[in-house]
Amino acid sequence: MTHPLPPSPFRPDPIPRRDLLRTVTGGAALMALGPMLASCATTTRTAASARPAALIEQIGAPRAKILQYASLAPSGHNTQPWRVAIEERDRWTLALDEDRLLPDVDPERREALLSLGHFIENLVIAAGSIGFTAEVEVLAEERQEREVARIHLSSRSPVDYPLRKLSLRRTLRSGFSPEDLSRSDLDALLAPLDGMGTYFPRGSREANWLQEAEVEAMRKQTWRDSAQQELSNWVHLDRSRAESRQDGLTPETMEVSWFGRQFMYLFMDEDSVMTERFREKGIETAAQQAGEGAGWLVVTSPDQRPSSILKTGRRVQRMWLQCRERRIAIHPMSQVLEEEPWRQQIANAVGLDQKPQYLLRVGYVSDYPEPVSMRRPVEDFTTLA
Repeated sequence: MTHPLPPSPFRPDPIPRRDLLRTVTGGAALMALGPMLASCATTTRTAASARPAALIEQIGAPRAKILQYASLAPSGHNTQPWRVAIEERDRWTLALDEDRLLPDVDPERREALLSLGHFIENLVIAAGSIGFTAEVEVLAEERQEREVARIHLSSRSPVDYPLRKLSLRRTLRSGFSPEDLSRSDLDALLAPLDGMGTYFPRGSREANWLQEAEVEAMRKQTWRDSAQQELSNWVHLDRSRAESRQDGLTPETMEVSWFGRQFMYLFMDEDSVMTERFREKGIETAAQQAGEGAGWLVVTSPDQRPSSILKTGRRVQRMWLQCRERRIAIHPMSQVLEEEPWRQQIANAVGLDQKPQYLLRVGYVSDYPEPVSMRRPVEDFTTLA
């Protein structure tokens, strides 16, 4: 569900290091820049905290661990738009955090609810592995409601599930192979979607339409100042800000090269996202990405009710969790579902009679690195009644 974000203006058309140093430095400053860059560490995901004393006392360490794993769910711009109210030890209310929504690109809260669907699926899986059954009662009847679901926990024998799958799930944006998906891998991807997923292989008429539409939708959204400003609010080009907030998008999640990351942290800020060069490079990169991979997967729901959207998010999360072992990368490209006229055209254009909720670019990758997207500690998104 994350967007095809513009990487550094130095990728994929990097400025040679020597020319870059000549541009930004001179004399003694040039000599000082090397040690400065060498001292820059990579900003990566830290272990989400589940240790706050008040939370442990209220619900216990195993339940806090469930919430920690749930928070590894993906979300648009990595806003992590979930709030959990601990009403009783085994009764929680899951709500949308209205300070973490994206009203410009997601005014109907479709993507936010999909993110909560991912969160719920992680929570249910983690609960089962740790020794609980998690029953989910959907509360919201309209997408604008804040309280979305109630979680009821009860003890049970642990289910044998490798929770490392939740920790290692990652969105990848580059390095997709044009190799066709094998029949067995495609069947494995489609099975968790319960008939709501349709695959369009590279080169098909539908795939060509999706590729062209996504690039044009990306172009329109990038040059819409309000949408680009919303993106800028969640791009962290200040290392201390990224590490303190533990959310949003960093050069690491944009898959920028090491040197490009250091330059961004040292010489750029959030205002850089609004520049013409940043925007044009973002569009260029999106076009390059859209042309890579085995094909496109469109996931639909029967209607737009919150319960249906949450269920769709859960299905996609189940699918996503098995992709690493098959070396299949997933890249949500959402602009075509957010911008007019494409959001109204997509279903007819690819021959679907239900509402598209995801456009996923899929393909094999030779390298599947560990996740780098930040995650907030558990105490940041929970409240005790």
